[in-house]
Amino acid sequence: MEKYNDNDIMNVITCQPYTSKLPKMGQPDLDFTAPEVQTQSLCTPNSDMFSLGLLITFLYNNGRSLIMANMNASNYLKQLDAVNIFFC
Repeated sequence: MEKYNDNDIMNVITCQPYTSKLPKMGQPDLDFTAPEVQTQSLCTPNSDMFSLGLLITFLYNNGRSLIMANMNASNYLKQLDAVNIFFC
C-alpha cells in the first residue's frame, strides 16, 4: 500500500465492513460498497468514487445494481467475482 503524508487528503482510514454480528440497520449496503472496504476494512476517496460509480450505474440501469449481494457477505464476494470477469 502506498504511504501518504499526514497532511494528504488521500489518507487511508479503517472502517467497519459488513458483518452479520451487527443489526442490518447499521450496516453498509453491500450493493454499493467498494471491495477494499469489505475485504480489507480500508476506506479512501477511491472507495467513495467506486461506490458513487455503483450508485450512478444503479440509477441509469433502472434500479438494477451491478452487485446484488442481498446483505450477504458471501454473496457479495461471488457477485464481485462475476463483475470482475464481466469487465476484465
